[in-house]
Amino acid sequence: MEMIFEIMNLKQQKRSGWIISGRDMCPEEVESVSDHSWAACMIALLYLPEWITENNIYSTEMYDKERIIRMLIVHDLAESFLGDIAYGMKTLEDKERERERFDYYASLNMDKYKNSLTEINELWVEFEALQTFNSKVAKDIDQIEGFIQLNIYKDKLISKNGIDNWKMLVKEWKGNLLIRTHLGKAILSNVEDIFDNTIEV
Repeated sequence: MEMIFEIMNLKQQKRSGWIISGRDMCPEEVESVSDHSWAACMIALLYLPEWITENNIYSTEMYDKERIIRMLIVHDLAESFLGDIAYGMKTLEDKERERERFDYYASLNMDKYKNSLTEINELWVEFEALQTFNSKVAKDIDQIEGFIQLNIYKDKLISKNGIDNWKMLVKEWKGNLLIRTHLGKAILSNVEDIFDNTIEV
């Protein structure tokens, strides 16, 4: 039952970056970590191609859409136990605790689960290392989902903090986006078109 409670508790963990000073949203207004993970998975499902053509810079052997989605499903799972930490505020100690939690998942009794939980650990390690093309695409989508949510919260953020703060926040957010792949850049371009009037600063 360990993983059941871990999974279900993720729905209760709020994304803390929306609550910090300068954004000041109320916890009841804010998405959960599982909301974020689900949305990232749906973005990957809808916007990523099933395969990459051979004439692309990346070979088809390097690209695996299903693996990217699986990474996005599990990438924030440890926050169920550790709580969410806003972007840029995670310490080395926090990262070590996150690694220990994923090691714990891999150690759970395999007889209780149909599939090996070591894969959850392996997917997270790959996602964090950012050494494979798939992990870079997953990280791109993780960031893009947050940028979409920023624009969804636009009216609330302006009402709480004012238009000047909103413009500064968008500028800062865009400056922090580090999109590593052509697939991520294509998705971000679509997102910017959708929110074209919203994100002008």
